[in-house]
Amino acid sequence: TVYRKGGRLTLGGGLLTIETSVGISGIASGGIDSRPAQYLLGRNPLDREIIWHDLKRSRRGQDGTPPGALDVELHGGNLAHRHIMATLRNANYYELGLVHPLVPNTKPAVYPERRWLDELDSVDENGCVEVPEGPGLGVEFDRDWIENHKTGEMIYE
Repeated sequence: TVYRKGGRLTLGGGLLTIETSVGISGIASGGIDSRPAQYLLGRNPLDREIIWHDLKRSRRGQDGTPPGALDVELHGGNLAHRHIMATLRNANYYELGLVHPLVPNTKPAVYPERRWLDELDSVDENGCVEVPEGPGLGVEFDRDWIENHKTGEMIYE
């Protein structure tokens, strides 16, 4: 909830218990009306992240603020952070570090495409960064670039 001078916070309460036919049950605190209850009927309870996201989006205020949610923002950025943030239900800001409009290349080009480097041009016209969908981090390293720019090597046996 965002608090504004002169604003009012209406508190409600209650418990929602969801019981499934396979013995899985859960309890959530907070008020619930008929729309979310109807949405929940027949849903797979193991899809809890999808359900939470859907219900959160449906309850956003007109100014876009989620009711009663505390946002979690990650510090720093890289492909691992993009994946983590994409799975968090209450993260909204992706931090790009060491960027400046007059210095276009602050990161080593270890990926074959610049969009994965967390530079200013990695951000699209909507202010978003893409999350790769491949295995692992989702993007292969540019091994040739790394080999051509290495400054040393150590082998442990």
